[in-house]
Amino acid sequence: MTTSRPRSVRRLCMLGAVALASVSVACHLDMLLKTKNPPRPALSISPAEVRDSARAGSRDVREADVEITNDGEGSLQWTASDHSSWIHLDPTEGDVPGTLTIRLDPENLDPGVYEGDVTVMATAAGVADTQLTTIPVTFLVTRPGLNVSPMTIERSTKVGSNESFTETIQVTNNGTGQLTWSADEDKSWLSLGTSSGTGNGAIPVTINSTGLGGGTYHGTITVTAPGATGSPARVSVTLNVLAPGLAVSPGQIHETSPVGSTIPKTTTLHVTNSGNGTVTWTAAKTQLWLSLAPATGTAPPAADVTVTLDPNGLPPGIYRDTVVFSAPEATNGPVLVPVEFEIAQPGLSVAPPSITATADQNDGRKQFDLSITNSAGGTLGWLASSDQPWISLSALGGLAPSTLTVTLDPRGLPAGTQTGTVTVASPGAAGSPFAVPVQFTITKKSCNETAITPDVVRNGTLDANDCDAPHRPGSHANLYGLTLNAGDTLSIRLAAQFDAYLIFTDGAGNVLAQNDECPGESGTACIMNFPIATGGHYLIEATSTSPGASGQLTITVVRERAPTAPQGLGQFRGNGNTAIAVGDATPENQVVIKGKVDDPNDIQQVRLEIELEPMGSPFTGVATHVGDFVSAGGGGSQTSVQVTGLTNNTGYRWRARTCDNTGRCSAWLEFGDNADSAMDFKVVIQP
Repeated sequence: MTTSRPRSVRRLCMLGAVALASVSVACHLDMLLKTKNPPRPALSISPAEVRDSARAGSRDVREADVEITNDGEGSLQWTASDHSSWIHLDPTEGDVPGTLTIRLDPENLDPGVYEGDVTVMATAAGVADTQLTTIPVTFLVTRPGLNVSPMTIERSTKVGSNESFTETIQVTNNGTGQLTWSADEDKSWLSLGTSSGTGNGAIPVTINSTGLGGGTYHGTITVTAPGATGSPARVSVTLNVLAPGLAVSPGQIHETSPVGSTIPKTTTLHVTNSGNGTVTWTAAKTQLWLSLAPATGTAPPAADVTVTLDPNGLPPGIYRDTVVFSAPEATNGPVLVPVEFEIAQPGLSVAPPSITATADQNDGRKQFDLSITNSAGGTLGWLASSDQPWISLSALGGLAPSTLTVTLDPRGLPAGTQTGTVTVASPGAAGSPFAVPVQFTITKKSCNETAITPDVVRNGTLDANDCDAPHRPGSHANLYGLTLNAGDTLSIRLAAQFDAYLIFTDGAGNVLAQNDECPGESGTACIMNFPIATGGHYLIEATSTSPGASGQLTITVVRERAPTAPQGLGQFRGNGNTAIAVGDATPENQVVIKGKVDDPNDIQQVRLEIELEPMGSPFTGVATHVGDFVSAGGGGSQTSVQVTGLTNNTGYRWRARTCDNTGRCSAWLEFGDNADSAMDFKVVIQP
């Protein structure tokens, strides 16, 4: 056993060792012959070995005191050293006799057996004599392991049963060293038969449902073992207190049907379990006009019950019944759903009782609202109709209260008073049918001006919906307005499915020009190249030669301007791809001239015209070759002219211009940057 010292750390058990004394036997003769040696010290260590144990990761530092003495004569000084991080020495040197404290620290050690040593070296004063002693050190580092089973407990009972359940939790040590544990619970409905122990053990658990309402309860039993792996261990406890309940929604039914109706009314009741567990339910009723589908079921899952109320054959009045839902497992009593079914005779009311309106033939539609209400009980469904094509309705039926929009369309109606009727009916309702007389006075149509921009083509229709022509009695007209500047030249062309007639007036309506036929054409009307002397507002009256004529029409209005000169001119061989440089020769008797043509009037058709002359011949101002007409719209068009039949060994020069389909042309534009007398290309065909 080790010696005890007054300190908080408990002392180590030491193994005592008896040092063997060495006796030197010398021959008596030698002792007589030799001189006697000085006294010699002898190092003594007790105990000669240190063993102890502690828990891994703890701060339970173990201590052993080693006594260092001199069993000989003279004096000694000592020093001590070790080679392990878990061994600590205090002090590390001193005089003999003395005490060396060896401390063993488990804090950073894993469980296991650790072996080391401490070396004590002693020297004698004035004598070259060193003595060494090694103290073996063995340190057992332990760590218990907490193992708890089961980790989950679940029990179920019914509400009000006050039932108790008993379970057992087993506690075992799956590590090393001593396991000391304690246990507690966090819910009042849990109790433990024991709350602590050492080593393996059992914890009786009681689960008591007394006083608990319906629901799911969760608790935890915590087992703690300081320093042990797996600590703390938590056992999850679940107690299901089943409290099934019957719930039905909605809680009441009220429906209304008009008297004489044969269309049943249906309502859906939603049946659920308001608690937990399962209920088996039934539904019952007493009246023949009420039916249920289905009438039985279980919950969960939730179910829908269709309640059908049949009005067939029921006279006016209020009918009542109660749907009773029952479930023997439910904690609540039967659920009652009152049903009220009203058979009502509605009353039809329409306001205003009549409609009166006035419009000219060119006006837009006129609208009036009729208010349809139920002047009695029940639900009123209505149907509406009209007896004239110029009367239209926003709806043909509905439920009161509602608004019915009546639209009166004057288009196509002759001048005078038109009459019609809107009828609102509700079968079985008092006051049905209700007739609303309509009086619609039509006055003569005046013309509304439509803005038109020069250089456009406008399509339209001439018919009885259009205004009366201001300058052609009996004819209809489309009236167009536009603003022109002094110096403008205007061309107007009207093509139609009828015999067209054009009238051009100033803003005050004074006729400036009129036409029945385009020159050389039939049925079209033209006013061409009309000079505008004074800037201002002008009107175009597109009408017909014959009174009352109608059909599709196309009007073209052009502010006359000459085309722009062609752009991007180029000369190419007959394939149209190989360019011919200015002044260069081509081995073919044909060339292709290309350029871009455009016109300020996008509606115009334009083409490229070429005057090509052999060297030595002057330009005459007359095109020798022309291309096809292309559209000027969209910024112009790229086009070309094919020139064939050229003479071999002959030089040519050429110029181009743009001409539109009205005969207007741009100025001539000579090709190339060379002199007017210079050759643009030459035909050289090798034999």
